[in-house]
Amino acid sequence: MNPVAAKPRPTPVQSRRLLTVIVGIAAGVAAFMAVASALRLPPHIGTVVMSNPHEWHVDVQVTSPHRKGSLPMGCVERNTTKSFGEVLDHGDTWVFQFSYGEVGGGRLVTSRSDLQRAQWKITIPDECAQRMHKAGASPSFPSC
Repeated sequence: MNPVAAKPRPTPVQSRRLLTVIVGIAAGVAAFMAVASALRLPPHIGTVVMSNPHEWHVDVQVTSPHRKGSLPMGCVERNTTKSFGEVLDHGDTWVFQFSYGEVGGGRLVTSRSDLQRAQWKITIPDECAQRMHKAGASPSFPSC
């Protein structure tokens, strides 16, 4: 008989432990991947530029036709242009809403392709100023 020692075979208990560890690792990796994909940030547009040629500061909000509510972009002071960075991408149709205090300044519905052609530059429509004037809103002081 040859005196070479043979490796002992794993017992059924050791085999089950190893299988449990492998299954646990696989489940952990799957859970990590699911959480990581859920936490991924939605797409954004680098910069959207708003031009306000009117006498009133204008608060701008943006949304899409499919969402309830809107996200504030910020205030564009009178007779100025302002850049907004990292704006949430609202898809194929964007809805910009304008206001000054309690006065609604209307909205602008535009397509993503029109925004791209305009290089993401928007001029607040004259309708906004007409609404402010009609509501008797006094022109804004020079800063928000």
